[in-house]
Amino acid sequence: LAISLLVFQHIEDYTIIRDYVVGIHRSLKPGGIAILQFDTRPRTLAYHLRNFIPDALLPRTQRRGIRRIRRSREELLALFSDIGFDLLADEGRESESEIFVLRRS
Repeated sequence: LAISLLVFQHIEDYTIIRDYVVGIHRSLKPGGIAILQFDTRPRTLAYHLRNFIPDALLPRTQRRGIRRIRRSREELLALFSDIGFDLLADEGRESESEIFVLRRS
């Protein structure tokens, strides 16, 4: 069993997320379960504009390294499938805390 809550939403670089998910897959035996949480809210105009504001002008929770990075649900499902996970369940679709329950094939 592998569980990750409140971690991936703060990682800006997608390749780092991919590497971690690959590592989780490798660490599980066939049939092993991973429970992973991501922020899957839609990326709004305000979300994109925030990236152009210097960190010093942003509230602490919106600064790089702390703020939440939104990922599309479709992008994540493709990643899980490509790596070899089966989606068993998901909860909180397109929310700040979507949880995916995955099984290693």
